[in-house]
Amino acid sequence: MGEIVFAAAASHAPGITGDLENADPEQASRFYAGMEQLHQAFEAAQPDVVIVVSNDHLYNFYLDNTPTIAIGVGESHFGPFEPESWLRIKQRTLPGHPELAKALLREAVNSGFDLAFSEELSLGHAEMVPLHFITPAWTVPVVPIMVNDFVQPMPSPRRIYQLGQLIRRFVEARPKGERVALVGTGGLSHWVGLPEQGRVNPELDIEFLETAAEARSESLAEWTNEEFSKGGNGMHELRNWLGVAGAVQDRKAEVTTYEPMVPWITGCGALVWQL
Repeated sequence: MGEIVFAAAASHAPGITGDLENADPEQASRFYAGMEQLHQAFEAAQPDVVIVVSNDHLYNFYLDNTPTIAIGVGESHFGPFEPESWLRIKQRTLPGHPELAKALLREAVNSGFDLAFSEELSLGHAEMVPLHFITPAWTVPVVPIMVNDFVQPMPSPRRIYQLGQLIRRFVEARPKGERVALVGTGGLSHWVGLPEQGRVNPELDIEFLETAAEARSESLAEWTNEEFSKGGNGMHELRNWLGVAGAVQDRKAEVTTYEPMVPWITGCGALVWQL
């Protein structure tokens, strides 16, 4: 029987690693301290594999072929897709976990989730920025799950929450008994490629974080597209967080950090669920 031993979610704005110079030093320091709490919790949990629920940014999927949900089942994953000179994270090849990933794919399809899959998914800032802080040794195998948070029609928040519930059932039924870490990435409020770019919505960010921390994430799964859009088109990435929330049965969480980082054009936060 497998076990979920770590569950967290964090923003993945590329400025977190790539644009320290323009950030307020005190804000940046507080944010990094909160990410270090995730790292310490991850190390203490000693997971065998990490499932990352994130979203693509047009480096694997384009408008000619955009899956609703895709899983990486390869032996390894290259990342980040973005150049090191911009993101300031060294490009590398991360180990995958094809046996577990393919088993999860089969379980999902048999349960009514029509997942796409790829043996050659590249990772970008959506995965690499949070993992840079959470597992900086880069030795724990990664299984990426990418959700369409980019173009309509997107999966409903409820559907991604249900995917998390399926992941929990899958992990607990695993005969090999892996210790599994879950990481959701994205958000919080930000507008990308729109006239509002540079805005953040701290009130909405804090509402989302506090609701999740109070073990009421299931209510967030009822948010409409219009409610997410109050935090910009980038706020839709919080579907990824709900994929983790569904897996932890709505346990309480600790918000380790939140900063409205205008230079990074994003409300940046993180939380770790109390397992």
